[in-house]
Amino acid sequence: MGMEKYMGYEAKAPKQRPERLLPEINIAETLFHVDIEKLEFRQVGDPSNRMPIIGAKEEMGFSHFFFDTKTKNLFTGDTKMPDGIPGHVRIVLLPPLKELDPIGLARQQGLPDEFHNNNRSLKEKTIVFSKKNEPKPQQQPAIKKPRRQKL
Repeated sequence: MGMEKYMGYEAKAPKQRPERLLPEINIAETLFHVDIEKLEFRQVGDPSNRMPIIGAKEEMGFSHFFFDTKTKNLFTGDTKMPDGIPGHVRIVLLPPLKELDPIGLARQQGLPDEFHNNNRSLKEKTIVFSKKNEPKPQQQPAIKKPRRQKL
């Protein structure tokens, strides 16, 4: 007897999901792919530059991280310096994961691709703050139309 049927249970072949487009987000003038399945932001044009999504801190319902505009990655310095954070570092507030990458989140949870979609378009919900913690509308990140990338 093969593994096709075991104790009355018939195993089904895993469902093949179609290739998908990864959404993009503009963080302080740097474009990143959002990949919830791999839990990372991956820079468009430089896939070796990656930032973990799970590294974002959460306070009062908002996920945020410090972004270094020089390295185009997470700020690794001390954020509690007496003079505050350096001028080249931005505080980035993230929207919920289901808005960043709804298909990736659904796949990670074993749900249908359209589960988190709700036929809503992705809006500019990520906010970047300057050194003085004032929003900069001209640098407000946008979730852009996804580009095709093989997984």
